[in-house]
Amino acid sequence: MGWAVKMTKPFFIGQRSLAAIAKKPQKQQLAGITFPVGYSGAVPLECNLVIDGGDIAGRVTSIAFSPSLERYIGLAFLRPDLAASGTTVSIRLTDGAMVQAEVSATPFYDPDNLKQKEAA
Repeated sequence: MGWAVKMTKPFFIGQRSLAAIAKKPQKQQLAGITFPVGYSGAVPLECNLVIDGGDIAGRVTSIAFSPSLERYIGLAFLRPDLAASGTTVSIRLTDGAMVQAEVSATPFYDPDNLKQKEAA
């Protein structure tokens, strides 16, 4: 969520801590995940694990059906090497079954903010 904090400000509480953390290698990255339009299989729940090569590579943080996009969308913490848009990730469901999701850019709906601009 680097977009949320402007590190170029002269000073704010926590700035030094954030600068120290930024120097460390990133372990996880929040990324969007989507399922195909019309997907009717089992849907992951919050905290279901992302598996890569038999190892835990992340976890689902939220998921919901988007009526606007007519598909399931969600967020997951992923290893940085899996967080690029277009990457397919495997998610282990509560019953042990695996489902596939695609990493996608966020925001999911109206990324260029055209709906807001049209209303003005």
